[in-house]
Amino acid sequence: MVEVERVNSRFRKCLRFSEEEKLSAELREIFSIFQPADFGRELCSWQRMALSNDQSAYDRGESREDLIDFAKELNKLIGAFHLLHRTEEIFPPEELRKAIAKQERKGNEAGIMTIWMTKSTDKNPYKVIKRFCSAFTISHSRAEILDMLDAVITYEGYKKVFKTNLVLIYRCLLVLITLAYRISTMEI
Repeated sequence: MVEVERVNSRFRKCLRFSEEEKLSAELREIFSIFQPADFGRELCSWQRMALSNDQSAYDRGESREDLIDFAKELNKLIGAFHLLHRTEEIFPPEELRKAIAKQERKGNEAGIMTIWMTKSTDKNPYKVIKRFCSAFTISHSRAEILDMLDAVITYEGYKKVFKTNLVLIYRCLLVLITLAYRISTMEI
């Protein structure tokens, strides 16, 4: 029986949300593949292609505006998760503030906060996560990143599209969004 468990553990797929997985393990896996700046560049590229693609879900002005707002908040969400990843654990807010202060004393370790989040978040990633989850439903978030992926795949414009990492980026974003809704239901 032990042999079966050992064999089955080798078939674990990466980037699959699991209730048993710790948040820190999921984030470590995602941020070992992509950094926030990588996500930012990709989202900017995806957004551009979605907005300039005649075959995308963004043919109406209001859907284009929704995409712009969603992408902006998704970038902030990625920054919030990167900060949680940097602190290695899910801290209660007071402990998180201490961890951020400690990182700031070390230098520019928490500098990512100034890039991805506004001052109104009080450098608390939980506020960013809660705000994202209250602004967008999980089904809307999943549909939005799928629509963006579809727009990139069907893009036939002048810009060269490198499609090697599309599914991997999509899966990372999907896991981050799922984790956001999991956290937003926790009492913090």
